[in-house]
Amino acid sequence: MKHFILLWSVVYFTEAQVVAQQNGYQLTQQQVNQVAEFVSFLIGQPIPQQSYAWFQQEVIKDFRSDPAAFFQGLQDVNSAMQQLYQLQNPIQLGLARSMLLAQIYPALVQSMQQTGQSSYLLQMIDKYSPIIVIDQQSALAFTDADLDGFLTFAYVYADILGQPAEAITPQQREQIRQVFQDNFPQLDLQTKQILCVMGIYGPMMQQAWNQLTPQQKQQLRAQMQQQTMNYNNYQQQGGYQQGGQLSDAQKQAIINQLRQKMQERQMLFNTMQNIMNMNNVTNLNIIENIGGSGGWWELNDY
Repeated sequence: MKHFILLWSVVYFTEAQVVAQQNGYQLTQQQVNQVAEFVSFLIGQPIPQQSYAWFQQEVIKDFRSDPAAFFQGLQDVNSAMQQLYQLQNPIQLGLARSMLLAQIYPALVQSMQQTGQSSYLLQMIDKYSPIIVIDQQSALAFTDADLDGFLTFAYVYADILGQPAEAITPQQREQIRQVFQDNFPQLDLQTKQILCVMGIYGPMMQQAWNQLTPQQKQQLRAQMQQQTMNYNNYQQQGGYQQGGQLSDAQKQAIINQLRQKMQERQMLFNTMQNIMNMNNVTNLNIIENIGGSGGWWELNDY
């Protein structure tokens, strides 16, 4: 039974169109689209329209520099994407994305240092999915998108508790970002994994909450108000201040609270997911194929 189907749409040109030729090789729009699918997966969103023409020209340039090597790389990309599409839920995909970034990004940086040239893939990641920290021990990458997803979820959680939180300032967000950058490696593996899928889960939970009926919201609020966690206390005890730097003790307090409360937040994930499953509130579309489909995942329960 299909519960969630999340669709990201990307408009492409006719796939059979030949966009470049070199040394007897032909590059079609379908093949450019396959590269775009992989890049979009890594950056966590479809390639923005304002960047797509530049991206396509960079792919063509890459193809013309060494067609044989390009198609070998494309074969590897398509094989990886086929495996990714076999995953059964967005959390698995989120972890796979995090692990891919942790492997690919350092290699891209090393290549740039050796050649003096920044690849289009490195530029796309830096622009649309900046990496806050790569944890060597867990082989996970925590990104700005994950941080924003975590904050989005925190707002949803506060709303569920009936205690809407005020939006944080850019300076406060930067302080939180620095806390994660400094302390992420010290977190336990489960917390790291949860944080590294927040770029997916935060927006999902926001959408789920927005689509519940008033009665469902009240039901969930009643359940969650039995929990002792209070988001406003979390902010205050974490020591987020309008000015100045966080002390080491304040940073550690935030990390300790994250460790204690991630399990409680997982309960919220499960509760909202169960409510959504029972009511089939999202059923947008089904992935058809990789080339140019723009579909990303579906979560099935058999």
